[in-house]
Amino acid sequence: MGKDALGRFCRGNKYGRGNHSYSREQARIQAAIKAQMTDEELERFIKSWIQKAKAGKGVYMISLLERWAGRVGDWAVEERLAELEAQIIDLTKQPQGGGPVVSQVDLDT
Repeated sequence: MGKDALGRFCRGNKYGRGNHSYSREQARIQAAIKAQMTDEELERFIKSWIQKAKAGKGVYMISLLERWAGRVGDWAVEERLAELEAQIIDLTKQPQGGGPVVSQVDLDT
């Protein structure tokens, strides 16, 4: 009971409880916002947000990029983790001189 072939937690995995309460809360907030805005108002709001980002307002720039490309921390960590995993896999395929494999992984880059 670990992860499936796609890396998702399998049923019964104690570490894969999910984030269902957060998802429900997010859906509730989205529904409340949608109930208070017409499509035209939402479009004006989004255009205003983008104009503020283009004008160099940091909070708007960061927020816009996070919604468009995902949080920097998320993909940066995933990318670095994939690099480290690849290094470990490569090292485990090589004959070792007696030292632990992990000591040969380049953690500083």
